[in-house]
Amino acid sequence: MIDPVLQTIMGAFGSLGFALLFRVRGKFLIIAFLGGLLSWGTYCIAGNFVGHEALQYLVATTVLTLYSEALARLLRCPSTIMLVTGWIPLIPGGALYYSISALVQDNMAVFVDRILHTFLLMIAMSAGVLIGMTLVHFITPLRPHRKHEKQA
Repeated sequence: MIDPVLQTIMGAFGSLGFALLFRVRGKFLIIAFLGGLLSWGTYCIAGNFVGHEALQYLVATTVLTLYSEALARLLRCPSTIMLVTGWIPLIPGGALYYSISALVQDNMAVFVDRILHTFLLMIAMSAGVLIGMTLVHFITPLRPHRKHEKQA
């Protein structure tokens, strides 16, 4: 197993690479790098406290969503810039690979087990985003819209 610190750094560089691919520029590149660092770092730390991989994904995605939403409000930009690039290290590519590998090898019992596990991880990630955004909307007070009145 690779050292979690090295994994976290590589996850951050993965996020940075995808940010470049998505043509993110300026200060948002650093924010994307930090988002990847935060998401995979949280995943690794959560592994010490929770007993299931799906819960690690849930915690990491919730923290990433809170980070993205907070920066979006601070920088007055869409949260998807930070959320999508920070999500890159969390994509369950290994789980999907092993699922498809079992399918190709015609091992249906393993395929079903692996694909259900992959879906569980994806559901945990989606739930993490939902929880994070819901928390932000509960915490952030609603501001009434001001109508622009014409002055004579």
